[in-house]
Amino acid sequence: MAIVKTSRKLHKWLMLFVGTQLLIWAATGSYMVVMDIDYIHGDSLVTSNHQLIDANQVQFTLANLRQQYPNAEQISLKMLQGKAVYQFKLAKKWQLIAAQTGELLPSISKTQAISIAKRRYTGKGEILSSSLLTKANGEISPRILPAWKISFDDFAAPRLYISAQTGELVTKRHDFWVLFDWLYRFHIMDYGDEEDAGNRLLMTIALISLLASVTGVVLTYVSFVKVRGKSIQTPTNKSARRFMPWVRFLHRWLSLLVFTQLILWLSTGLYFNLMDHKKASGNQYRQSISQTTNQLDFSTLKPLNQVLAQLRHEEKVGQVEKVELITRLNKPYYLLTLQQGLYAHFPRSQQLVSAESGAIIHPDNKLVDKLAQLSYSGKGKIQYSNILTPPIIELPKQQNPLWQVSFNDKLNTSVYIDAQNASIVGHVDDDKRLADFMFKLHFMDYKILSDITGSKVGSFNNAQIIFFALLTLLFSLTGVYWLACLVSNGKMNRPFRW
Repeated sequence: MAIVKTSRKLHKWLMLFVGTQLLIWAATGSYMVVMDIDYIHGDSLVTSNHQLIDANQVQFTLANLRQQYPNAEQISLKMLQGKAVYQFKLAKKWQLIAAQTGELLPSISKTQAISIAKRRYTGKGEILSSSLLTKANGEISPRILPAWKISFDDFAAPRLYISAQTGELVTKRHDFWVLFDWLYRFHIMDYGDEEDAGNRLLMTIALISLLASVTGVVLTYVSFVKVRGKSIQTPTNKSARRFMPWVRFLHRWLSLLVFTQLILWLSTGLYFNLMDHKKASGNQYRQSISQTTNQLDFSTLKPLNQVLAQLRHEEKVGQVEKVELITRLNKPYYLLTLQQGLYAHFPRSQQLVSAESGAIIHPDNKLVDKLAQLSYSGKGKIQYSNILTPPIIELPKQQNPLWQVSFNDKLNTSVYIDAQNASIVGHVDDDKRLADFMFKLHFMDYKILSDITGSKVGSFNNAQIIFFALLTLLFSLTGVYWLACLVSNGKMNRPFRW
């Protein structure tokens, strides 16, 4: 058959061109799905920062702070090494002042950074070195600088980065993260600094690989339906004769097992390369909401020490780890964090309190509907709003309750608002749902299989993708070996049989 002959010829020559990259995709993909992403992020290296605010140390009021620093923004109260401090941004730089006296505190010293790192680190290794970074070193973002790099003498060379301005743990790194980052660059074929999956090189190779895979499917069909695997021609090269029958046998049967998922990976990968990232983000109708505190009259705010003392006396809240001055619909609130999570989507406990009266506020549908409407630039009207508890289908990583406000526009936009602090978590529309579906296919994130295997939904560290990734890696290795034998024996122009 002409289609079989053409498929054989195309498959050989196309794979000669893209076979190495397919092997790279299989190898890098296997590493990324086998390595626990939480470990790669360094989550196991650190413990949460649970320092309770001592209200007795909060004598310097916010009104005093505004008088002394009229342009202060993003004001919060926290504990730093046993002392209550205000943290705020002034002229794009973070500042700290003592909450008891209002004294401006110096930048975090080396001794302080080491102490903070020791307290947050969960390992047993001793500190190996410490240095102040003022320029990006290739593994951290310039926006978190200046920062202290604290390196530990432990497995995978862990290092914690402590902000020299705020004393906060801003990120953590180790050697497996560095390897992951490099392999990801190879995976998306972006060898610059942007890590852009929309580059043309990736698109070209993905298209050729998809065509090569389709021709491979034709050959698989011929092998199992037409030929039924009866004969496999043994190469004349004696050194290869020992391995080639097994290589062909494995490659043929592995192709039967992985070809569907391989085509899904290539197709969805091509989609990620070509998709409109703005549409896929779900933010077509999203607009920013001004929630600055610059226009507030701080003299009307109830002193923080009184609010904290009153709430504790009335047993309405427990111990507080952090307080932030925020606005919602131009009204001032204290956001009390009772228990912090390592990330914003991790479980945590927060309470919204009126900064004028000290009364506890529970975000209701009236408040969230107004906030959703302000963040929405479309022409749709609100259909309904309801509160959801995890797991949340459209935002599976979120581990805190959210309000869902749905609009009746052409994209079926839903606005998600945090049920504890009334912040906009994100917008989800049909374009984002399509992108999420493609990610689900790419990462084999199927709830029914995850429930069976005990894997986390919303993660690519699931049993099914690990299994298929390793099979595909073996499939790619046998294919490259077979192709290398054809080239070394000068048989690229001869027809070969499966």
